[in-house]
Amino acid sequence: MALSNIMAVLNPTIEEQPAFERALVSAEMTGAGLLLYICLNDSCGNGGQQNITASYREKLEALAERAKTRKVDASIDIDWDDNWREQVVVAAQRNKADLIIKHSVDHGDVKRAKHSTADWTLLRQSKCPVLMIKNHTQWESRRVLAAVVDKPIDAAHEKLNQQVIGFTNDFAETYQSEAHFVVAFQDKNHEPDAADIASRCKVEADRVHVLHGQTDVVITNIASEIKADLIVIGSVGRTGIKATVVGNTSERLLDHTNCDVLVLK
Repeated sequence: MALSNIMAVLNPTIEEQPAFERALVSAEMTGAGLLLYICLNDSCGNGGQQNITASYREKLEALAERAKTRKVDASIDIDWDDNWREQVVVAAQRNKADLIIKHSVDHGDVKRAKHSTADWTLLRQSKCPVLMIKNHTQWESRRVLAAVVDKPIDAAHEKLNQQVIGFTNDFAETYQSEAHFVVAFQDKNHEPDAADIASRCKVEADRVHVLHGQTDVVITNIASEIKADLIVIGSVGRTGIKATVVGNTSERLLDHTNCDVLVLK
């Protein structure tokens, strides 16, 4: 996946900006441009729109200057909107982002089931891949775990499967990391062939993990076992009623793992 424009979504409610730190490293390693984005409203401070915007513009410009000292082409974009969850998606399309990076806060299954969180909105509506930051530290083990499907149900899922495999191997090469693949299956009478999956994923057999169980549980357990820094998962876009259903694999993973989670589209 070639990257030319990485968009870091900054959080006005916190001092440290994990999304910026991860985006800065990613831009350095890929040569992509870096867009620092924030959406503000009256809850972000006192003095009205003009004063609040000026204050945050100064903070973003300081981060952009820091990026430029590391030879990263950085720019900023600020919106003012109460519906900041939706506005992030609009801004990504407006700025032609190839990748959105956002800090994710644990919400729990019950809260996610009752509310449209910012993560929920972004994962459902974004047209480009989304990297959710859970781990504030630098990637240490440099292991990436990708979830793949043994037998995709249709052409769209097959294309996504190939995208996950291709991206993961490219990522491993770029970041000098170790690529692992996991397959979860439910039918004990039809266990996937690990050797065949290893061949398709172009890795050694010991880098493929085939386990029976619920997909998000299997992924979480393997990620913990191999000390993965990043989980890669594919998500086919939804519309209509399906788009309102909370609790798909990528969203459950966010609250059940300490790894960063990259959702490919």
